[in-house]
Amino acid sequence: MLRLLKIQNLALIPEVEIEFGENLNILTGETGAGKSIILGSFNFILGDKLSASVIRHGETFARVSAVFDDLIITRTLKSDGRSECRVNDEIVTLAKLKELTANLINIHGQHDTEILRDKSKHLDIIDAFGAQDVGGILKEYLQVWQAIGEIKREVASLGGDETTRAMQIDILKYQINEIGNAELTDGEEQEIDEALAKAQNFEKINLNLSSALTSLNNLAELGAALSNLRPIEHIDDEIARFAESLRASSAEIDETANAISDYLGCLEFDEEELKRLDERKDLIKNLKKKYGASIAEILTFLETAKIKLETLETSDLKLEELNKLLAEKQVKLTEIASRLTAARKKKAAELCARVLTHLNDLAMNGSHLEVAFAEKSPSPNGFDDAEFIFSANIGQPLKPLASVISGGEMSRFMLALKIVTADTYQVKTVVFDEIDTGISGKVGSQIAEKMSKLAENKQVIAVTHLAQIAAKATSHFLISKSVVNEKTQTTILPLSEGEQIAEIARIIGGGDSALAHARELKGC
Repeated sequence: MLRLLKIQNLALIPEVEIEFGENLNILTGETGAGKSIILGSFNFILGDKLSASVIRHGETFARVSAVFDDLIITRTLKSDGRSECRVNDEIVTLAKLKELTANLINIHGQHDTEILRDKSKHLDIIDAFGAQDVGGILKEYLQVWQAIGEIKREVASLGGDETTRAMQIDILKYQINEIGNAELTDGEEQEIDEALAKAQNFEKINLNLSSALTSLNNLAELGAALSNLRPIEHIDDEIARFAESLRASSAEIDETANAISDYLGCLEFDEEELKRLDERKDLIKNLKKKYGASIAEILTFLETAKIKLETLETSDLKLEELNKLLAEKQVKLTEIASRLTAARKKKAAELCARVLTHLNDLAMNGSHLEVAFAEKSPSPNGFDDAEFIFSANIGQPLKPLASVISGGEMSRFMLALKIVTADTYQVKTVVFDEIDTGISGKVGSQIAEKMSKLAENKQVIAVTHLAQIAAKATSHFLISKSVVNEKTQTTILPLSEGEQIAEIARIIGGGDSALAHARELKGC
């Protein structure tokens, strides 16, 4: 149950705290006073997004805190649009916040009306209402549905049906042959690149090596230098080292010159080899486009393809077993789906009957409500399509609810549905945003009675314009707007019994007669 709601710097609210009571909490106020801010705060604390534009002018953040029986939630919206969520003072993600608050508060507002007008959501309402009877069958159905999915995936991994499998085998054989015929070796690309570089630069290599050899063969001065050192090298060790170094250099130069001469002797340009290397490089390039970014990846692809081909060629028996099991599961799925449909129809009839009972109490005693079921393609939630069909008047044909129900009728319908499903949704707090839209007079009194009855077992928080509903409040709050220090601000204050009567009189229209009527409604 919601104990306290604290709002800071949100729209026109500088800071307010609202301590809610256990039963029927009513919020009233002039149009434009800021009632929508309260509903926005509820939605924000439950995980909805708010624009940074709602931060009070001149402030850098807006914050909403909600204290429940065993949970404190604080959400802060910053001027850059980011928000921070804390639960019991620990930071949580928005997804975690939504998970934690899913069963805290049930808000009736525009969103609920949209759900009722959306045919695709009607089956969810029926399933939620019939959770005790429908839930187990739906769980059983989903298990078989998932098992069928697993079998289908395994069948697909073995090639699927005979035609698809034969096609995959042909493709794999082609890929294996194409890669195998190339006779690739890891590291081959580098060798080809080196050979191509040598062949493509043949003339340059030949010219520069020949010039280098000529230069090495013409180092006559090196010999002359050695000749000058020989007569004196025995005189001094240092001179001996000079001579030895020259002899070593001369020998090394001779060895290098001989190696270059041998290399030049073997050097030749082979145009056919150059062509072969170019073709080989193109072949590898094309294979890389199909099978991997490198020869190593292509060879890995080849081994995987061989394993897959062997699996496909030897999978006949396994496929036969899987297809047999698949057929059995599909029969089982159809049987469960039939039971699921029957359970849904039973709960739908019960839901409609109970909603109609409340609609009768709300001056809609000519109404008729049913659920039209239709079969659809199998899906994770069964074979059923469902839609509420409705008639507000005796003798009028049933039509889709969204197309025939008026605004005032929708308010009463939503209240009846909320009452019927109150125990279905395991929430302790129900919020109504102007459930009295399009309502007045006697119907207003009947709605007030229904909300008061609901508040005996649930905490109810309601924004209303109806005096009859306001009079049933166990806790009454006035939302008002004023100018303080040249700034407009909204305040929310709890009302004493006398103040409640004055506010109810204002809603009625003011004056002595309104005051007397307010006392009468309040039972004073």
